[in-house]
Amino acid sequence: MSQSAISPETQLEYKLIGSMLLLDGSDRSRILTAVSGRDFEDETAREIYQTLSDLCRRHPEADETVLLSALTKEQQKTTVALLDTMMAPNIAKTHLDDTLAAMKSLRDDRRLRRAVTELSISKSIQPGDIRQLSQLADEMSRTAAMSSAESYLLHYGDQQVQFSTGFASLDSLLNGGFAAGTLATIGARPSTGKTTFAINIVSHEPNRKVLFFSLEMTSGMIYDRLVSDIADVEYHLAFRHRLPMETVRAVVEQYPQLTIVDNITDVETIVELIYTHRPEMVIVDYVQIVTSNRRFVDNRQRIDYISQALKQAAKSTGCCIVTLSQLTRAGKDKPTMSDLKESGGLEQDCDYVILLHRPYVNDKSDSKYEPSDTTAILDKNKFGGTKELKLYFDGRYQRFTEDDAEEVARPAKVTAEDDLPF
Repeated sequence: MSQSAISPETQLEYKLIGSMLLLDGSDRSRILTAVSGRDFEDETAREIYQTLSDLCRRHPEADETVLLSALTKEQQKTTVALLDTMMAPNIAKTHLDDTLAAMKSLRDDRRLRRAVTELSISKSIQPGDIRQLSQLADEMSRTAAMSSAESYLLHYGDQQVQFSTGFASLDSLLNGGFAAGTLATIGARPSTGKTTFAINIVSHEPNRKVLFFSLEMTSGMIYDRLVSDIADVEYHLAFRHRLPMETVRAVVEQYPQLTIVDNITDVETIVELIYTHRPEMVIVDYVQIVTSNRRFVDNRQRIDYISQALKQAAKSTGCCIVTLSQLTRAGKDKPTMSDLKESGGLEQDCDYVILLHRPYVNDKSDSKYEPSDTTAILDKNKFGGTKELKLYFDGRYQRFTEDDAEEVARPAKVTAEDDLPF
């Protein structure tokens, strides 16, 4: 049986069977507690689950091989063939909450549909029947609320996942970094350095699984900046590819889980890749040039839709999505959230908003402004306080730092000639 030959509902049933096979201990106990054979509509899936659950209750420590051996040869063939296309062992645990929630939702939906169907073929509908349907819907709503409370209590002791930015003062304000399941925006006027700032965040954790959607630059341009920073070589050498291959390769190989995508612009495909790859962090550079397969009245409506889609993807997958955003060109003052282009959806949906301000970029003729001086404004922090932070930009090495003492080994002052395009 191929995956395309069965319905999405049946695929979900087999995904649950796969979780039963691949997981053990408390995870398997959660499945046995939450799901019964009556929840399956596909007859073969129901028989397989009943066999496995009976065996698991008698022998809690039974592994995948033992469980499969309890099935008939035909059941083994069906199960293995479907699992090969639908599930990988390393993600079964990560997806368990979603799988159980989807199975419960499917069970409730089927129960309500059966009640409505029975009512529709009845010769007469009594007031009590309508009341019964209403009570059923209320019961399902209460059960969902209770399940949410149980899930909260079950996971209360789990360590909260935070993704460090690499900037100590910013991480302190963020209680350790960006929280899992959140949406952040880094906004700046053109040529301020938002892409470099995002790359600096990514480079902080070499083993972090990152999807970097570069809509404006090629993937090679992103790697040029990464190489300049990590190899501590001047950017113009990396940009012109004047570095030894072993230097470049050493940097690239430090980031085996960094995937840079430069040929996709529509939010629907971006979200699909996020669900498929399940990264820890996503960078979208930048949000105003993300497209959609849908049509909208204006750009504000389009950005609202895009921000909502990304917010939902972050919540559903547990990653942190960081969107980069242009600010309006008007004015030279420090920006605020209202300066985000088409800002309505971004202001509402984002958990964090960080705005970068380099006065030199706005007025290069004024000698009082140093090219390196930068203010990072944490203008929205749903989980803590806001503050302005002092940063220093070094265009020669494509990096932001918090303390100019770190620049001792490099030119003490970044000149206008060093302020290369980024």
